[in-house]
Amino acid sequence: MSHDYRFGGICTQCSQAAGHDEGDEVLTVPAVAEWMHVSEKTVYRLVRSHQLEAFKVGTAVRIRRSAVIEYMDTARMGGAA
Repeated sequence: MSHDYRFGGICTQCSQAAGHDEGDEVLTVPAVAEWMHVSEKTVYRLVRSHQLEAFKVGTAVRIRRSAVIEYMDTARMGGAA
């Protein structure tokens, strides 16, 4: 599928942002908070600090599942003892 991103970086054929993965699910802030076992406030803080990549649809914040996985992979603590 060829994507057309002329309108604000959103594909006119599939309504996804530029650079998206065809099978990458888009999640709401409450869904991300539940998945990560944190508050919605924490998710918004991560988005505002650019630690978690997100985009807006109107006034609603949306986050790709792959962005959450990438954040969790890079935020991993510790290592072998």
